[in-house]
Amino acid sequence: MPRGWNSSARCAVPRQWGATIPDRPSSTDDVLDRTLRRPLCSDPDLYAHTPPLSAPGRWHLWRSHSLEVGRLAGDFGRPFGADALCRLMGITHDAGKLTDDVQQALRRRAGDHRGRLGTPHKVEGAALAGLLMEAGKVAAAKAMALANWGHHGGIPDWGGSDAAEALGFMQDNPTYLDDLVALVDDETSTNLRELASSVEFPGWITSPAQLEMFTRMCHSALVDADFLDTEAHFRMLSTPRQTSGFGIERLRATFEATYEQRYSPPPGGAPTDLGRLRWHYFNEARRVGGSTPAVGGAIFRLPAPTGSGKTMAAAAFALAHAARFGKRRVVVAVPYTSITTQNAQEYRHMFHELGDEVVLEHHSNIVDDEVADDEWRRFAAANWDAEFIVTTTVQLLESLFSNRPSATRKLHRLVNSVVVIDEVQSLPIDLLPAILRMLKELSAHYGVTFLLASATQPAFWSLDEWRNVPMVDLMPVSDVPVVARRVDYDVRSTQQSWDEIAAEVGSQEQALVIVNTTGDAQRLHDTLTAAGTSGRPVRHLSTRMYNAHRAAVLDEVKSLLAEGQPVLLVSTQLIEAGVDIDFPVVYRALAPADSIVQSAGRCNREGRLAQLGRVVVFHPTDGHTPGGRYASATEVTRSMFVDWAERAGVRGERPAKLGDPHWMEEYYLRLYRDRYGAAARTTGVEINGYRDDLAFVRTCERFQLIDDVSVSVVVNDGADSSGRLDSLLDELRSPAHLLSRSDRRLLSSVAASAPAWSVHGQSALVEKLAAGPILWTGGYHPHVGLLLTEEGGVTVW
Repeated sequence: MPRGWNSSARCAVPRQWGATIPDRPSSTDDVLDRTLRRPLCSDPDLYAHTPPLSAPGRWHLWRSHSLEVGRLAGDFGRPFGADALCRLMGITHDAGKLTDDVQQALRRRAGDHRGRLGTPHKVEGAALAGLLMEAGKVAAAKAMALANWGHHGGIPDWGGSDAAEALGFMQDNPTYLDDLVALVDDETSTNLRELASSVEFPGWITSPAQLEMFTRMCHSALVDADFLDTEAHFRMLSTPRQTSGFGIERLRATFEATYEQRYSPPPGGAPTDLGRLRWHYFNEARRVGGSTPAVGGAIFRLPAPTGSGKTMAAAAFALAHAARFGKRRVVVAVPYTSITTQNAQEYRHMFHELGDEVVLEHHSNIVDDEVADDEWRRFAAANWDAEFIVTTTVQLLESLFSNRPSATRKLHRLVNSVVVIDEVQSLPIDLLPAILRMLKELSAHYGVTFLLASATQPAFWSLDEWRNVPMVDLMPVSDVPVVARRVDYDVRSTQQSWDEIAAEVGSQEQALVIVNTTGDAQRLHDTLTAAGTSGRPVRHLSTRMYNAHRAAVLDEVKSLLAEGQPVLLVSTQLIEAGVDIDFPVVYRALAPADSIVQSAGRCNREGRLAQLGRVVVFHPTDGHTPGGRYASATEVTRSMFVDWAERAGVRGERPAKLGDPHWMEEYYLRLYRDRYGAAARTTGVEINGYRDDLAFVRTCERFQLIDDVSVSVVVNDGADSSGRLDSLLDELRSPAHLLSRSDRRLLSSVAASAPAWSVHGQSALVEKLAAGPILWTGGYHPHVGLLLTEEGGVTVW
């Protein structure tokens, strides 16, 4: 497997060779001269890769590899108008391997696939972009130089990069590589100069950001083609692996037929109000999807309240739209891995008659999950070679902004597709300028139809990036059926102590309390337990508990609720989205308004109560609030829904109401005004500047959806009676141990999140195992999880 494709690094920083000063001093030309003057190999058989270990004589011929990568890359580039350019990239990307020193290095490495080849081969491929300069196609030459240079190590920044230097050198010395051009022509029976002259560059690319996006797509087509042909060689496949699929129309028909069979109102029966609502949303979604094109790069919105069947309605829209308008695939992106697995399973049930190889589930943990044992899912996940994909928002967006081959190789699959972004309100506000600009580009020029699904639709169209983007609502945002309003909000302005809150919660039969930090969750749990709850069980849920522990608690709580038994659950925000649980009363510590509305989705979720459910918004005296966007959004919420609402009520005016579409839009408008005021420079604005500079490495480094404030640690609390975990941990104390998929599954099940400070330096709370994982050696409470003092006592965070 080529180096860089399986790297754990989030951003690739390509190795540089020589000076990077923009004006190319003579020393730079000397380095380029020495590199590009390397003697070409005169052997009759020229190789791209060494033989597989199981077939020592089966070398991968250079001509076969280059032609196949050229063919595949051209096919991948055709949907966005870059077939000739991507074919040229594919044929030339490994031109450096035709040199004598690379061929000798390959022969030395036969039978040993470890480590680097040790001899650079990317220089010539980047320099051959000079053929496009000869043909007067300067922008295309930049894209080719960057993509070929970065086909292993990642796309470099253009300014002062060696790819730019190589292209500039060839502009000054256009015949310098004529011998190499002749050898490539001979090996591939191609005329490179004619192919370069045939390259058509899209006329709509008129800005640096558009060229940057186009370069990403070309890089994607190239590295995916390179990977597939290399994989076919080492796995001894007759042809590179590609999925044929069932066809979008068959998926649509199967999905709709299954839904109608399971959920359509019974003839002559009396469906529930909630059942009618879900049927209405489903039908409206597929009607609009199958009749309304995304004219002018229009963005669609699905303003579906929690519990209204949003998951199925979104897929109905996507499949109907894809079938009617010739889209190639559907991608559903959700904010959390837990929701990804849950939604993927629901969708598999809908396609059950077609088998399991329809829904591709892909997120950061999927290689550790049991479905990864399925060969199709394991390989298709790497490049999204499927017709229906469920992934995380992090996986989708970080791939769009990454420069790594392992991330970019899937991007060309997004062209001419339908992408559903669920819980779109969860996108980080500081990154919105970059995210919205990227989505606008994909919608306008790459045939991507976006559907934004949320019970609380953000006011994105008030921001400059989307001010002129057409918008289509599947149904009016203000037209929320009365049946969807299943809760009544009790917003309190007076602060309350933890003791007061515990006393009130402790008197409930069934109640969920959601707080803002793990420290608050542990404190309230301890306060409730100490105060006594008349025998009502008190449970706790946070990321300080390992995965299997959390799952067991959720299963227990759901079982108690289903049986009508008393139970009190204290949780952090992790329960707000994607957890199918239904309490009659929910207490929510003051938080951003969109988070409070998400919390309300855990109250009277199925509409079974004779009256409205209760959502109590309280302000704990000693409560904590995460900083940054969360804190500022909480202040806007306080101003609108607590202070202002209270004053409006006194004056007899209409107070602001949580969950009301009008007031939620006003909430987002105020939030954006606060964050994007005069002279504000958010990370998203900074990233847009880097994209304009073709600074791929800096863009990747700055785009982070998840802050590195926590670290995954392995917990061994003695619950594993089989002894497997003890044995594995002993093996992990050796740096030579390589994790198998079953090892990773086991470690994932016992992984918890610890604050970064607790594992830094010589912390007595952890043991850093030689093979990589971090073992938690501090205290672990059977109810609240990690104890974050070195004495194992009361948590300090």
